[in-house]
Amino acid sequence: MDTPKMKIINSLTVIMLCLLLLFCVLPIHGEREIYDRVLRLHVIANSDSDLDQRLKLRVRDAVLEYCAPLLGNTENREQAAELIKANKSEIENVAKETLAENSCNMNVTMEVCQERYPTKNYESFCFPEGSYLSVKLM
Repeated sequence: MDTPKMKIINSLTVIMLCLLLLFCVLPIHGEREIYDRVLRLHVIANSDSDLDQRLKLRVRDAVLEYCAPLLGNTENREQAAELIKANKSEIENVAKETLAENSCNMNVTMEVCQERYPTKNYESFCFPEGSYLSVKLM
């Protein structure tokens, strides 16, 4: 059953994906060019348990919700990365508060770094395997 909060989070997730598409991040041909245009979000769970995975998704959704208006007018990956770095403590606090709301009082740190990812297929697009600039929350 969708709660109003879940509907908002789902809507924001769709908006973020649409923004990526609008920035031509996901070309139909030449997907390899994507590496230099995407800033990926990587939330690392404490473990593979169902609980920790659910917490990870809640943190992801809360961070996306916070970042959507922040990144709405960015023109490129570098500008987005600078805004993320400038708002590091706020983003970490969003993650910490989300965990605390779910009875988990863990510390969270964020960094912007290069990371390797496997191929990730979504319904309408694909991120090829490779090294991407990431916002990493752990």
